[in-house]
Amino acid sequence: MINTAKPINTTLQTSLNCFEDIFIPLTNRNGFTKSKIPVIPVYFYRCIGTKENSTTYYEELATLDQKLFSLGSLYLKFTGSIPITSRNNLLTTTLPIWEKLGAQGNPAVELPALLHEADIFPRLGSDTLCVSLENAFFDVLTIYEGNSTNINTTLIKNFSLKLLNWLYDYVPNLFQNFNLNTADGEKITNPKVLFYGDIKEHEAYFLILLSKLGADILYLHTLSDDKFPHIDKKGLYSYVQKLPRTEALKAFPHYKAVEKEVPPKEPVSPPASPVQLERPNNQAAPTLRFDRPATLQSPPPIPSQRTEKTLEELAKLSSSTVMIRTFDHKGEFLGGGSGVVIDRNGLIVTNYHVVEDGLYFGVVFEGMDEHTQYETYTLVNANKQWDVALIKIHQKTTPIEINRHDDVVRGQRVVAIGSPLGLMNTFSEGIISGFRKSHRHDFVQTTAPMSPGSSGGALLNMYGELIGVSTAIYIDGQNLNLAVPSKYVLELLSQNTTRMNLEVIENYYAFSFNNFKVTFDAFFMYQPNDRYRIGFYQCKNDRSDLLGMIRNQAFLHAFESYYIDNIMRIAAKYGIDRYDFELGSQNYIFTYAYDFGRISNKEWKPLK
Repeated sequence: MINTAKPINTTLQTSLNCFEDIFIPLTNRNGFTKSKIPVIPVYFYRCIGTKENSTTYYEELATLDQKLFSLGSLYLKFTGSIPITSRNNLLTTTLPIWEKLGAQGNPAVELPALLHEADIFPRLGSDTLCVSLENAFFDVLTIYEGNSTNINTTLIKNFSLKLLNWLYDYVPNLFQNFNLNTADGEKITNPKVLFYGDIKEHEAYFLILLSKLGADILYLHTLSDDKFPHIDKKGLYSYVQKLPRTEALKAFPHYKAVEKEVPPKEPVSPPASPVQLERPNNQAAPTLRFDRPATLQSPPPIPSQRTEKTLEELAKLSSSTVMIRTFDHKGEFLGGGSGVVIDRNGLIVTNYHVVEDGLYFGVVFEGMDEHTQYETYTLVNANKQWDVALIKIHQKTTPIEINRHDDVVRGQRVVAIGSPLGLMNTFSEGIISGFRKSHRHDFVQTTAPMSPGSSGGALLNMYGELIGVSTAIYIDGQNLNLAVPSKYVLELLSQNTTRMNLEVIENYYAFSFNNFKVTFDAFFMYQPNDRYRIGFYQCKNDRSDLLGMIRNQAFLHAFESYYIDNIMRIAAKYGIDRYDFELGSQNYIFTYAYDFGRISNKEWKPLK
């Protein structure tokens, strides 16, 4: 049946106070038309910077978040990178399209008709929204092509598949309660999307797509406008509002919903480890032709204030420090140390000397034992001179905030948490007793006791912020209690290689095909002649038979394309022009070499 509905037209609205105006119902906005060709006036503002009083600004953000949250499914918030998923049905269904485009070599002209014929888009609640979604997708694809140089089928494929997956992830839920067919006089509220923080290029295009579908958009950053000036060069799709001050990005503030919590009828035991369990979504999932994960929303948590904590409160941060056990390629235990969780996706900072000789690492949280440890090959990045390394596990975790203030001084009180001599999460108190240099690098000296095994543990200020990573080091023959300053951790996190490696492992650590799924850990390193090495190894606790699956030609094609196209795109984004990729599973390994756009030496071979 042909869809004869007319698509939505959107018009961009100006505002003197976009935080307030986005709550104006569509029926009260100038230019709104509810007819066979609906016209929806939308707000799309990029708010850059903060007010002179940044505290007041963050309070306004918290209040805004609370008001938006009351809209239920009509509100979608991102405070970090949009997760990237990959639906095997999309890969399989679109495979003939990419092959045809490759043969014809004209993706800009042919793709819209081919995708339309494949009926590839998610179903929405009305014919108007369905045709509008398809039109918005092709509009954004045209914008992307116009902004891109050397456009080719591979770039179009990667961009299109990412957008299609995001459409299935978010659009049906966001628009399920958006209804233009209401009685005259009844207020109509359109969806709202808030994106806070650093944004990637494809994510910016996704916001433009949602705006063209009728959503109000707020992009907020306290420092820079990032990708948007290149994408929306003439201000055709969004307006920018520059606030008087800029400052480093902080965690998104949250509104305190209640002043006093009602105690539960029965005591609830805390979890044994910091792994966060997701609560089921109470909203009914829409019916889709392809699988999609539930979009979870939870009430805004209590805001974090920078207030000093008691020793008892600081001791509770032991749940975010870990014991690290290092193993060689034979599985033999080499030694142990400590680590500190620094983000919600399993990223852990430790000392380089704790992990330098290891092939894989066991991570033990408080309440666990060595037999239930998380095991990982993933060494994200390291710096031997700073004695800092980053490892990662595939778990949701509760992080310790890194101190970003220049307020570490001699005499201030501190606490150290580590696992000296294997004694899990020993807690000790002291002061900053001085600042030292060794080989031109800085160290923080403290009276908080440290011993072998403390290396990689947390040195915290009284706010509970990480000011240093404990290290066992000798300076001029003296065994001092020293810590690597947190500034080196921040520098390592800001490096392009770290950002690239995290993007690779967070988005592509798993591959799914129909009912089959395999998960990987990864490592990254420079080799001689400035070649980068990206290695994926099947997780030690993953028993999926990848070797059995590669006999399936459809699977093999999808698998190889997935790890060639996506790694190539991310490497190009971060300026890595030459790299070797290897992916190991049981006794076989998949390898290829990449040199300035050319793929060579692609093969599956036995591990030696």
